[in-house]
Amino acid sequence: MTIDELRSLSHQHPILFYDGVCMLCNGFVNTVIKHDDQALIRFCMLQHEAGQLITQELSIPNYLDTTIGIKEGKIYTHSDVLKMVIDTLRGKWLLLKPLYVLPKGFRDVIYRWVARNRYKWFGHTDQCIAPTPEVSNRFL
Repeated sequence: MTIDELRSLSHQHPILFYDGVCMLCNGFVNTVIKHDDQALIRFCMLQHEAGQLITQELSIPNYLDTTIGIKEGKIYTHSDVLKMVIDTLRGKWLLLKPLYVLPKGFRDVIYRWVARNRYKWFGHTDQCIAPTPEVSNRFL
């Protein structure tokens, strides 16, 4: 898959790239799946080939320190990924939208602090967690 193919796919289905061994990240993905009634969002572990492609394209050296989103060809990182998810899922997720009154720099400082501590606070596994058969078609 090329970066152009990923951007093209994101016009139909936003894509969320995440750390596949992080329990917090996996919990976030499971929450999105649970609330994405229309199955709009697609998922890809950053450790996957397509995840490596996007991080190389963006020249992100510590690629596991951020989730990455692509929607309608636009790339989101750090706290803006949550905004992409909120805007996609709508409904009660819009209750979180007031968080975006805070400046991006401030939100990203908090995001990076959580990212630095997520393994310690939430744990991690030695291998990426495989999706269940019911949702495997939503993973790249």
